[in-house]
Amino acid sequence: MNLYNLYGLIFLFLTLNVSGQNQEDKIYNAVDSFVAHPSAKALQNLNASETDFWRNPKPKTKDEFLAIVVLNCNKAYYENQFGQTQNAISSY
Repeated sequence: MNLYNLYGLIFLFLTLNVSGQNQEDKIYNAVDSFVAHPSAKALQNLNASETDFWRNPKPKTKDEFLAIVVLNCNKAYYENQFGQTQNAISSY
């Protein structure tokens, strides 16, 4: 394999990884990151992910709606754990 082929494969791999993530994957990654290390700052990041989801003008799929439900359930659980009962009720 010559050097140009190697560069081509690296470029292809990087572009697939960067552009290959859809809205559903982004939501699940945000939830996974939050659940691994829940904190007030991580909760703000979760809220930002939810806001990005609703601001995106693309039509939503059923899988994306399910992902946002999972996000909201996790967000509400931890809001309740952090003593933010009213926010938790709103999230549910």
